[in-house]
Amino acid sequence: MTHDEPILPAYGSGCVTELIPALLEPPDEIGAGSIVGPEIVDAPSVVVLVLDGLGWNQLQERATIAPTLASMAGGSVTTVAPSTTATALTSISTGTAPGRHGVVGYRIDVEGEVLNALRWTTPRGDARQRIVPGEFQPEPAFLGQRPLVITMAGFEGTGFTMAHLADVRHRGW
Repeated sequence: MTHDEPILPAYGSGCVTELIPALLEPPDEIGAGSIVGPEIVDAPSVVVLVLDGLGWNQLQERATIAPTLASMAGGSVTTVAPSTTATALTSISTGTAPGRHGVVGYRIDVEGEVLNALRWTTPRGDARQRIVPGEFQPEPAFLGQRPLVITMAGFEGTGFTMAHLADVRHRGW
């Protein structure tokens, strides 16, 4: 599927920023426009699987490659702008837009230095002491709750992980 115009973030009506708040603080009634349905909100536990770069349309067009995943109920949601990994993952985990959490791209000008957000480095090297992740991005992950987050073991303790997944329970693989 191609689009003549760019797809803009649908903040408030189907954007990745709504996912975690909808799971952790669901409204009393789930409406037709909700990002999650009652079967998810009422489930005893939920797993959020993030496949960076895989969109709903791409999955549907290649359903034969991942038939189980493609057969699950759901629909498309929009991501944030810019749609970089650093920005989107921070928006998912904090439930906030980039303008609020501050991770506004893959490379960010911070006081005249260019921060590579995923590596948390500048041309001078490791920036964790100069650009403190928790101060740069102060929004709490998962609304301050401490879910179990399974990610590659090497990511624990990195500047980017400290910025977007502070205070979660890490389990590395």
